[in-house]
Amino acid sequence: MSITEDASRDRPITAAVIALVGTLLVLGIGVGIAVGAGGDAIDTQADEPTAIDSCTEIDTAGEYELASNLTNRSTCLEITESDVIVDGAGYGIGSYGAIERDEARYGVHVNDTENVTVRNVSVAGWGSNDTGSSDDAAGIAFENVIGGAVDDVAAFENEDGIRFDNATGNTVTNVTATENFAGVSLWDSNGNTVANVTATENTDGIALWDSSGNAVVHNTVSGNYYNVVLGNAHWNTIGDTSATGGDYGLFLQASHRNTVSNVSATDTADGIVLERSSGNTLTANTVAGSGSGIVLESSSHLNTLEENELHDNVEGISVTAASHRTTLTENTVESLDWDLTIDNSSETDVTDLELGDETVSVDGENVRLRSSGGDDVDTDAGADVDTQAPPNHGAVGPAFELEATNGSSAVNLTTSYTGAGLGDVDEETVGFWWLDDDATTWERVDESTVDVDNRTVSVSLGESELASESESEADTDTENENETAAEYNTGTVTGTIAVFGLETYDLTVSVEEDGDPVTNTTTIEVVNTDTDGVVAIQTISDGTATFDLQTGTYEVTADANGYDLVTETIAVDGDAADLTLDLERDGDLEAENESAEG
Repeated sequence: MSITEDASRDRPITAAVIALVGTLLVLGIGVGIAVGAGGDAIDTQADEPTAIDSCTEIDTAGEYELASNLTNRSTCLEITESDVIVDGAGYGIGSYGAIERDEARYGVHVNDTENVTVRNVSVAGWGSNDTGSSDDAAGIAFENVIGGAVDDVAAFENEDGIRFDNATGNTVTNVTATENFAGVSLWDSNGNTVANVTATENTDGIALWDSSGNAVVHNTVSGNYYNVVLGNAHWNTIGDTSATGGDYGLFLQASHRNTVSNVSATDTADGIVLERSSGNTLTANTVAGSGSGIVLESSSHLNTLEENELHDNVEGISVTAASHRTTLTENTVESLDWDLTIDNSSETDVTDLELGDETVSVDGENVRLRSSGGDDVDTDAGADVDTQAPPNHGAVGPAFELEATNGSSAVNLTTSYTGAGLGDVDEETVGFWWLDDDATTWERVDESTVDVDNRTVSVSLGESELASESESEADTDTENENETAAEYNTGTVTGTIAVFGLETYDLTVSVEEDGDPVTNTTTIEVVNTDTDGVVAIQTISDGTATFDLQTGTYEVTADANGYDLVTETIAVDGDAADLTLDLERDGDLEAENESAEG
């Protein structure tokens, strides 16, 4: 993507602008008088505003007020003195007729002054004609102006509605700009404020070029090709602005260290795009119903995205084309396709990314990630995937779809299962499992670990794990080493990664003698017959013990004081089980006791 500043300036205009009188009537301004070029300069000052009824130069400080609509072929009002207020009194200043393309003309031109205010006026047709348009034309232009103001202005079908050039510390407020090339544009201008502007159906709604330290806040822009655009503009603040429709909600090109907050982009082709723009901070913005949510591309480095909300866009957040060292914190994304794309960009740090109802932290390269949108797994715990869980496992955490985009893909994922119902799952066995799109069974990811204290589960997948299966097989030197990884490798094939843990079931062991509980001190030992390993030991004195066991076959042994050792085998298979051990008195011990008593 790139900005062509003059791409749309050579365009035909409607007959309404050529015949400005008709345009003004349609807009309810009403044309009272048509004035030729070159009226006399006004050089007197009175207590009451000086009436203006013709195009002129204002070279004396004071207050002025339009007495009628004004039209002219070249610049109408030229203001060359500081401390001037021009009140349009609701009248309009319009242009008519064709001019040479390189001829500058303005409805109001304020040049090399301080503290000039232009308010309550409409401007139309400045810079538009049948054969082309001037690149140096605007409804209202401030050039080399300090501390001025433009307020309560309607600008329509001009080259630029409001234009600042090398202007500092000025304000643009309560402006309506419609069907201009640029609604409001700032060129080489610093420290200005653009607020409460409504810009509709322009090429550029609000544009900052080579301008720094400006505040663009509380604006409504809609249907513009670039609703808000910054080119080589730094240290600006863009906030509390609503962009609807058009191609770009907000576009930054070669613009650094700007702050963007509380901007909403709705139903745009692209929401917020940064191209060759670094060190910017995007906070609490909303993008909805657009083609892309937030895009960082073409070496946009060291940008920070915090608490942004993106929903119902085709794509969520994309960090691409060598956009390194991006930090994403507590963003919420729910897209129609991929929620997060990291492509050819390194050191991307993603913390607490909300995807649907799940939260995940990511760092990786050349991967795509989204929340799985399938039906629940067929287990009591439930997870967002539509394939049967691994045997004897329950789903206790989120499921994500993951795609490696090339052979150098790598990703680390950490997610919480705090909100999951563990049910009968053994928490120590919780981990990530992989299901390739072409597979029907899950495979445990060996690189998965669980932190029981913080109830998080993590996985680290490197290039060898995320290379395609054919690539792994081609590397004969590492074929055996990567045999397990190859089972869940994807290459460019999407798979699902989900959190499961082994399910356990209650085994209740009762120790009895002739139907009565044995209350002597009793040690119960449980051994897995497949491994011959002891899995549990309890010492009881009330005749009952309960164990949480995974599916399998076990030998259960009771050793009670004064009784013979008893061992029985029981199978635990997907349900709770009960086992009663009938004990008999130790005959040798009874004989010894009787002998001692005799």
